[in-house]
Parts: sequence; C-alpha cells; structure tokens
Amino acid sequence: YLVMSAQNEATLRIYIDGKVVGTMRGSDVAEDGTVRVSDHRLYKIIEDDEYAEHTLEIRVDGTPVEVYAFTFG
Repeated sequence: YLVMSAQNEATLRIYIDGKVVGTMRGSDVAEDGTVRVSDHRLYKIIEDDEYAEHTLEIRVDGTPVEVYAFTFG
C-alpha cells in the first residue's frame, strides 16, 4: 500500500523484478500495470499471499506525485 496524491492526475507504471506487474497487481493497478493517481488516498499497489524478496519499481509520467509509505513492526 502507498498513500499518494497529485494535483493533476498522474500515471504511474508498476514493475516487479524489472517486468510490468502481472498477477501480483493490487486492485488499484490496471492490467497494463498503470495506476492513475489524483485523490489523496490509500492505493493498493501489490497483492500477494507469498513472502519473497522482490524489487519494486514505480515510474511516474513526469507529473509531480506525493507519496507516503508506512511500515509497522
């Protein structure tokens, strides 16, 4: 999860291990791996039941985006 917002709608593309996210995409990610960010809210980026080491990459279309990440534990 990430809390994000943008004054003007921004398009982000989500990659896992160098590839556009596929079956691990969260409910806010389209089939093509994009997320449209505008409202200040929680975005579900990744959904996976298995724990493993991965590299997450988020590419922004150039529109400024505010991103907040939280960890607990």
